[in-house]
Amino acid sequence: FKDAGITTREQMHEFIKNTLGYEVESSKDLSSAEASRIIDELIKTSQAIQEVESVYAENENQTEKGDSV
Repeated sequence: FKDAGITTREQMHEFIKNTLGYEVESSKDLSSAEASRIIDELIKTSQAIQEVESVYAENENQTEKGDSV
């Protein structure tokens, strides 16, 4: 969850709700299929964050060198 920017219990529950389309009382209540969907979505989210951070860092480096973006 941390790699996807999710740091609080409330954020975790909201992520699960958004991914599954319904609320779950506890992560212990998840079926293996539900857990797999959540894991897949966490991976996609963390990859998207990494891509954005990479582009941001590249733009920062160009700005420091005086290149236009």
